[in-house]
Amino acid sequence: MLNGGESSLKGGIMAAALSITVIFVPQYLRVVRAETVRIKAEAYVESARVIGASHWRIMSRHVFRNATRTLPLILTLNASEAILTLAGLGFLGFGIEPTAAAEWGYDLQKSLSDVTSGIWWTSLFPGLAIVLVVLGLTLVGESLNDLADPRLRTRRRGPTTAADVAETSVVPGAIAADDLYVDEKGAEL
Repeated sequence: MLNGGESSLKGGIMAAALSITVIFVPQYLRVVRAETVRIKAEAYVESARVIGASHWRIMSRHVFRNATRTLPLILTLNASEAILTLAGLGFLGFGIEPTAAAEWGYDLQKSLSDVTSGIWWTSLFPGLAIVLVVLGLTLVGESLNDLADPRLRTRRRGPTTAADVAETSVVPGAIAADDLYVDEKGAEL
């Protein structure tokens, strides 16, 4: 519909990019607005407002810096969804023209007839490529989420030794080494 029924390389890519962008932009706007409202209610923003900081300083120092932590996460997760959407459109025949550019969804659709006749490997490589790229982007997004979430951070400690474990272990009925007293002759009391 966007290209008037004709699909060239540039026009097909632009139509697919515009279609996917229109679908995902509202999600970005909702997340950015919710994060901005949350950060505006934080105590340090109120403190900056009380001491007389300008609106631009509050936005640049507090709101923008903290709101941009969630954007890479959403970007990587939406990139994997966009790849799946583009592959689905190509599989249905609504993607980029197959003579203009290679498309995994179109390749999967054409390999269906091969699979029914026993030639399964023609669908293996486009399907595997889609799965690996989407899985990789999803894992990157989840890793960014783990790095950005302060609740998941733990304090790093040095390696424990056997002596550290022995000092902190508790044996029922045993006497701790600190509870033993030794007299001048070396006898335990």
